[in-house]
Amino acid sequence: MTTSALDFDLPNPNPNASARRVQVTRRALFARDLSVWGYELMCPVQEGPNGERLSAEVALLNALAELGVRPLVADKVAVIAVGRDTLLGRLPLPQSEGTVLSLRANKGELDRDLVLAAEERIEEGFQLALSGEMWLPDAAPLIDRANIIRVQYNELRSGILERLGPRPRGQQLWVDGVDQPEDFPNTRQYAPNLFSGDFLLKPSPVEGRRAPRNLSVLMELMTKLRQPDVSFSEIENVLRRDAGLSVTLLRFLNSAGFGLRVQVNNIRQAVALLGLAEFNKWVTLVGLGEASYKPPEVLITALIRAKTCELVACGKNPNSPAGGTAFMVGLFSLLDAMLDQPLDVILKDLPVSDTLKTALLEQTGYEGEILAAVLDYERGLLPESLPLKTADMFESWQKAVQWADSLRGSLPNPQTESPRSRRR
Repeated sequence: MTTSALDFDLPNPNPNASARRVQVTRRALFARDLSVWGYELMCPVQEGPNGERLSAEVALLNALAELGVRPLVADKVAVIAVGRDTLLGRLPLPQSEGTVLSLRANKGELDRDLVLAAEERIEEGFQLALSGEMWLPDAAPLIDRANIIRVQYNELRSGILERLGPRPRGQQLWVDGVDQPEDFPNTRQYAPNLFSGDFLLKPSPVEGRRAPRNLSVLMELMTKLRQPDVSFSEIENVLRRDAGLSVTLLRFLNSAGFGLRVQVNNIRQAVALLGLAEFNKWVTLVGLGEASYKPPEVLITALIRAKTCELVACGKNPNSPAGGTAFMVGLFSLLDAMLDQPLDVILKDLPVSDTLKTALLEQTGYEGEILAAVLDYERGLLPESLPLKTADMFESWQKAVQWADSLRGSLPNPQTESPRSRRR
């Protein structure tokens, strides 16, 4: 084991300064219907070239100066946390279109200069989200100009909204830190407009839950595909039990986002064209997408994890066999959230290798260590170590994000029945 650089060279917006090495990740902001409204972009605190400590804000601005915003959020709104200096124009901002500046109100900083700077940024086309000590009298002018009021979930029951009083322009309410599945319904009494947190990425087990209708077909198919001498007819016979899965898979493979150069007309042709390993990957993805009741962003997150794990595992060899297993590890890392069952329970019956099970449950072994690093990175942390000969984490993640976003419109829609209605 060795510590990996896990960084990406980006120039400082200040042309007279040395290059700094930064990372970027994102997390989703959901609207009331759990569609993705935007993404908050984040960077971990890092060291600069001379050993100085770079704040997360400076690191992020460095990255956005080089990369821009759109490659990281596609057509969604971008949210970036900024401080006083950035709002005052002392640090360069990215493009204003579709960008929200999230400012924390801090005692001692709430003066007229900050209010005037907020007005200037809004005139330039930015939106303003305000959080922090918003109940302070000096924060009132900023609240009046804000588009979004941002509060933490754990602040709701302490009466923060009552302390703030009526929002003068009907500003949107953003509840952050909604981290448990039961937290989301608990926010409804406060009528929030936006949500963020990990609540969708965790299982919400329901007693007496029936298995999704097509999961047994998928599991049987996965078992068949592990057999090196499986025939086309055996694969077709299994899929005949769920014609909808075949139709959805062919639609996905023929989508512009998937990018095949030929039209795929049947399952036999798909297997012959892709090979068993690739076919297994994509039929599993489509089958899980159909079986899940979660919003599409959960599958997008699983895809980003899967592709990042694959690219990191392959290192500089795109044809490395390690990539296929790493992809499945990343994809299956959200099985519990997609199926609302504990992961160890799901894996008991799932026809996968012991290597994959160990990687998922213990995060050990080559693929398991890569998964652990990807999960750290997703949370905005710099992974401490990775196995040797792996690829750059940020570069892999960035490619995975753009790839997954390109597939967004082609992915299967989740089932519409409410999970909480599925009781025996």
